Amino acid sequence: MEIYLDIKINCDGKREKAERDMATVLIDDGMSQRKSPSAKAARRTRAGDVPWIRLGEGRELKPLRFMSEDRGYIALLRIEPGAVVPVHRHTGEVHSFMIEGQRELHTGEIIGPGDYVFEPAGHIDTWKGAGEGPAVVLVVVYGAADHVGPTDQKERRFSSLNVEKMYRAHCDAQGVEVLDLVD
Repeated sequence: MEIYLDIKINCDGKREKAERDMATVLIDDGMSQRKSPSAKAARRTRAGDVPWIRLGEGRELKPLRFMSEDRGYIALLRIEPGAVVPVHRHTGEVHSFMIEGQRELHTGEIIGPGDYVFEPAGHIDTWKGAGEGPAVVLVVVYGAADHVGPTDQKERRFSSLNVEKMYRAHCDAQGVEVLDLVD
């Protein structure tokens, strides 16, 4: 079986998903050929090309992808030992994979390299960096994470649109190229 790709990418900077990501795929399995003009082209982000954004004392975020229509985002979080992630409520589910270091969940559980944590929509939690060095976590956040105060009111929202604005402002302030990280 052979697969051929003819990719047309619109690089004018507009967020026209259909134009930017369109690819034509020709699949030849020896018996027939099929074209799929609606197939999407895969997109790679080199994590080293994206800066870390300071969120607070001992907390940083490196966005890898923003889901269109404010559906969520994928990012790396880096938390220094003892640094605390404020109490927050998830509006959608969250999937996290621990890459290095350790973090301690509000339940007292220690999460280490290779551990996966699922958080359902509506989940409220906090956690902190633990162990000797920084914790690095890959997070896939659907919806948003709302930081909540002592009376459960929303104090700050981390949605795809808000995190993208933070990313763009950080890049502008640092004189760093803004990469197109929107799906």
